[in-house]
Amino acid sequence: MKRRSQRDKNAAEARINEPATGPKSTEKLSATPEPASEDIEELPVIVSNKLHVTLKTLVAVCLSLVGITYALTKFLQIDPVERELKAEKETVASLDAEKTALLSKMERLQAAYQESLRNTTRPTLLFPEDHSSLLGGQLVFEWDFKNHDNVSGYILEIRDISKAGDAIKLFNVARPETKRHFYDLGADTTGEYLWRIRPGNLMGGRVLPQGPWSATTTFTMFPTVADRMLRAGKVLVATTPTSYDSFVANDDAGNHQGFEIDLINWLVKKTSEKLHIEKSPSVEIVEIPWSRLFQAVERGEVDLAIRSITKSARRERQFRNIHFSRGYLQNHQIIIQRDARGEFSKSLASAIVGVKANSINEKAARNLVKDFHWKVDASYTSYGDIYEAIQAGKLDFAVVDSVLAQKFIKRRLHQFGPRLDAYLQDFYREELGSEIEEYAIAIHESEGDESLRNVINELLTSDIGKQVAAELLKKNGL
Repeated sequence: MKRRSQRDKNAAEARINEPATGPKSTEKLSATPEPASEDIEELPVIVSNKLHVTLKTLVAVCLSLVGITYALTKFLQIDPVERELKAEKETVASLDAEKTALLSKMERLQAAYQESLRNTTRPTLLFPEDHSSLLGGQLVFEWDFKNHDNVSGYILEIRDISKAGDAIKLFNVARPETKRHFYDLGADTTGEYLWRIRPGNLMGGRVLPQGPWSATTTFTMFPTVADRMLRAGKVLVATTPTSYDSFVANDDAGNHQGFEIDLINWLVKKTSEKLHIEKSPSVEIVEIPWSRLFQAVERGEVDLAIRSITKSARRERQFRNIHFSRGYLQNHQIIIQRDARGEFSKSLASAIVGVKANSINEKAARNLVKDFHWKVDASYTSYGDIYEAIQAGKLDFAVVDSVLAQKFIKRRLHQFGPRLDAYLQDFYREELGSEIEEYAIAIHESEGDESLRNVINELLTSDIGKQVAAELLKKNGL
């Protein structure tokens, strides 16, 4: 027993001290993981560094993309909008300045006129104006007199200074209370005349004066437009320019430009060739307010009128001596508003709708009251005033020409609903004498003389005329 215990003890010691394979392998196995443990500890650092670099790269790429996107957006969207906004602000400022200047000019003229009446005891001659050039043989003399009463009469004196004998003609004014007198100069009207007026009466060839003579003014008469083109070497064209219109506008230097200015210059040149006028007459632009544009053509103060004028059978009936050329550009009546909102035509009921006074826009809007039940405000004399009123919220809508408003649509203004042609067919037939609306030239035409209108119509409807009109429209951005 004792020997066995000793043997077991020796065996245990031997196992402990013997460098056996098993224990060595175990020792090696236990030793080899130590380097692996160090690598594992370094791995998160490596992965972390790579992830950091990747994230930095992604952030840089994203920032670059954002920068490129912003640059493209600014270039393609923001810059054009900013430029457009700047241009619109300049347009509004120009309109405001133009309106202020016109109002100031009107006030000065009115003040000067009233001052002239106060400072004179003589009648003041209004029409024909001094050194004016007129067409036809019939005209209406007009004057004013601060001491006028309904008892006094007037004596009109006319003197033809272009003929030998210097004959003087005296007339009693038929209706002195009107301070107007119609007179027919006769068949052979070409010449230069003097005229004046005084309170009084003619009785038995004797002058019974009741006040002093007015000043004397001169005027020249021509029987036809063609005759004035030949003898005076010029064509008088009435218009109402603006600073923002592509049809008729004034530049900063006061020069007239635009589609209709270019068109009328071409027509006058070609017309003189067809009428065998050796030297092409000059085109003289006469600025006349829209409110009396047709009256100026009717009286023969001018030969032609342009201003995006709608060809109208009713206007030809209303104004003696006015006839229209063939149309050169089709137009449509449309409704505009400040913001793109509302439901057609429900939103139009009881709305305030602005129109240009004495225009086809006004007549069309009044004709459509029965359909849309809106209220028409015709206190505006220009599209600029209408656009300003819409922007300021003074008007809900406006009825305008599509051709004139197209450059502002989707920029400052929005079209509301469809074109109004379908609603206006009966109106067009009655007012225009046609089922479509077209712009045309208003021509002074003495009775029986259609030569100028025929030539202009021939040019407008010719292939070359259509080509020229298309090129001029493109040139002027229309």
